[in-house]
Amino acid sequence: MAPLRISFLIRSVYDLLPSNANLVWWGKKEDPTCPLCQGRQTTEHVLSSCKITLSQGRYTWRHNRVLQELAAIISSAKGETTLPNTNALKLTTEGGAKSWHGRPVRTTNQIKCLLDGCDDWDVSADLPEWDSHPSIIKETRLRPDIVIHSASTQLIMVELTVPYENRMEEAHIYKREKYMNLTKELENAGYKAVVMPVEDQLAKWYSAGISNPSRDEGMGSNPGAVQKKKKKKKNNRETPGSHDLGVARPP
Repeated sequence: MAPLRISFLIRSVYDLLPSNANLVWWGKKEDPTCPLCQGRQTTEHVLSSCKITLSQGRYTWRHNRVLQELAAIISSAKGETTLPNTNALKLTTEGGAKSWHGRPVRTTNQIKCLLDGCDDWDVSADLPEWDSHPSIIKETRLRPDIVIHSASTQLIMVELTVPYENRMEEAHIYKREKYMNLTKELENAGYKAVVMPVEDQLAKWYSAGISNPSRDEGMGSNPGAVQKKKKKKKNNRETPGSHDLGVARPP
């Protein structure tokens, strides 16, 4: 990873990106407002709360970039088996003079994956370049981000949200309740249906194309000499979208 990318990621973890609110705190600026919506421009505001950014479709664009990655991973893994081969244990004496097979170990407590039991899974995503959802989903008003479905009437709905860290639990509960009625309808129609809300903590997930902090959002490259003390936060891996959100408008 390039040094500038690492710098951007670390400063985002400790809320040391040069948002206008931080620049005022550091004595580098007098106006903390967002140049787009005139709200107070914090890191959280730039990444998830700016009304103008929302109306321009930037948050949707970032959501779809993350969704593309998630759908590709699920699609590539749909044919993989998760259960190990439970052959009997082979025992050997010291030196290898004798060997014999022990008794097979029972694996009744083996944790299984939701994809176990079927080998004909198909994956559809609410994206232009992906296959459309099954007809039983299209007949409803809801559009899950990803649907993993089998001819054996098993169906898994994956719903992605990219919330700020203080809204993770709220987002999870909202998505689960949103699809509760649809899950019951599918079960009544004979399907084994599961809804899986997925939260992508955007405050610490940034684009692989990071080069400079957000120019369009008024965030410069120098955080200043005086830094605001913040509570230490956990680090995370990077994902596409958040940095590009402010650097350039989505295509």
